[in-house]
Amino acid sequence: MSNNNLTRKATAALLLATFGLSSAFTVPGEPQPTYLTSISSSGGRTTVEYNADKTISRLVLVHKGESGDYNEVIKPVYENGRLVKTMASDGESADEVNTTLEYNPQGQVTKISYYRNEAVYAYDSLAYNEAGQLTIRHLYTLQASKGTFDNSGYQEYTWDNAGDIVRQDNYGKQPGFSKFLRLSSISYRYDNKVNSRQQHPELRWVLELQPANLSAHNVVAETLTSARSSRAVTSTCTYTYAGGKFPLKATYTSDADREIVKMEFTRL
Repeated sequence: MSNNNLTRKATAALLLATFGLSSAFTVPGEPQPTYLTSISSSGGRTTVEYNADKTISRLVLVHKGESGDYNEVIKPVYENGRLVKTMASDGESADEVNTTLEYNPQGQVTKISYYRNEAVYAYDSLAYNEAGQLTIRHLYTLQASKGTFDNSGYQEYTWDNAGDIVRQDNYGKQPGFSKFLRLSSISYRYDNKVNSRQQHPELRWVLELQPANLSAHNVVAETLTSARSSRAVTSTCTYTYAGGKFPLKATYTSDADREIVKMEFTRL
């Protein structure tokens, strides 16, 4: 099979929608936490399945394409309770390595390697501040002609005192410039509800590193500004709560491409 890495292929809408699902926690006086079970959009559907101990067993993705639908299965692999890699298959062929993770002594993920046909074709290098918050993500891509990895860009994250990422700045290379230039920025607004994606922080490594997966609260709006356009694009997310602070449903609407992504959660 062709091992397509989800992180590098997902749309902007899906990236925001991919809710990270740590061991379960309960706020005193609140109902039991909710867990993400599905993400659906015009491009397909992702379902999240769990083991009896509430750990993630696999993700099943149905991609819609012009030539028909095709499936992809992502399975997390743990060692001593820590996510170390993910495997991917089309549900019929043998599993192939999808990503691998490396940690520092503090238990923070410092490198994510992406595989195609059992070989690394890209990796991310991550840096943190003293508070343990992710601040920089460097992106490296294999240059086949040279046999080396080139730093193609990076992302910077700005945190507030509430534990939320309020801004992501994206830097990249441009012809004629020797330094990285800021190509775009995304600002975020949040509600005051508990971010249900914190139920399983490892899912942020399975799908995508996004502020919505890292922050303490739920994103309700994001505004994208680009160096190439004077028009800012704002997208919103609305949540349905059945009492308490944990969502049962959410709908993300992107003004950029009129994409609508719906998410559903359940209590296990």
